[in-house]
Amino acid sequence: MPMTEDLALFFDTEEHGTEVLIDGAAVTGIFDRGYAEVAGMGTTEPTFVCPAAEAAGVEQDSELVNGSDTYSVRSVEPDGSGLVRMTLEAVS
Repeated sequence: MPMTEDLALFFDTEEHGTEVLIDGAAVTGIFDRGYAEVAGMGTTEPTFVCPAAEAAGVEQDSELVNGSDTYSVRSVEPDGSGLVRMTLEAVS
């Protein structure tokens, strides 16, 4: 029997969840600007993780707005457990 879990606690905006706009629709998930190393140089790799149900219709080049920062969705990666990880690129 597959395990089902309520993931809502992970995305609670009172804790570490963040509400962003993706193509104008509010989506709650976890925004991260983690460290990444590319060609020997340190940089950040912005990502957003949310429930797959909230990411329905999100595709490459969708616009994600987090506060005053705007990003373009570079990839949408379902993880098979009901979550989706999006890699982002800052829009100048």
